[in-house]
Amino acid sequence: FHAETIRIDPALKQQSLFPNLYYQQVDPNVGVEDIVFEPARLHAFVPLDQPNQALRSYPEAVWFLARLHYSGQQPGTVVLNYESINADRVEFYLYDRQSHELSLINRSGTEFPFSERMLQARSFAVTLNFKADQELDLLVKVQDGAVIPSNLQLFSMEEFGLQLLQRQISDGLILGILLVM
Repeated sequence: FHAETIRIDPALKQQSLFPNLYYQQVDPNVGVEDIVFEPARLHAFVPLDQPNQALRSYPEAVWFLARLHYSGQQPGTVVLNYESINADRVEFYLYDRQSHELSLINRSGTEFPFSERMLQARSFAVTLNFKADQELDLLVKVQDGAVIPSNLQLFSMEEFGLQLLQRQISDGLILGILLVM
């Protein structure tokens, strides 16, 4: 399967996965092994048409795929943020095509306790750890009874923390104003 690679610079602050983000809609019982190891399913991914495209899939699941290449000469960590607050179930996987190693990063969503999220944010965020000059396939499975947004972004740890803090401050101000009214 030919997918355009998203280059990740070690000095990354923020980067959208669009336009090199692919998706497919399948039965929710289809597992990650089926997607990765069955050529017909792997070749069924199609590129998104527009940034932040809303996908209607119920009762099917949406799988997103992005090929990431970390260009740092030292190991590095970035944050992947899926900007959705209502997804029933979100699963994050990394697949190393060279070693054929497939790993679950995190399973989250409104079906799970908030405490099980990797990063305590209203969106679904996980850390991605890279070795020097490493290429990995990112797979994200999303299930929801409503519209599924396609807004996936990469952040440096510092930038993600700043944006999270800004959002919490603005939420606090809005709640304070509502309480005063």
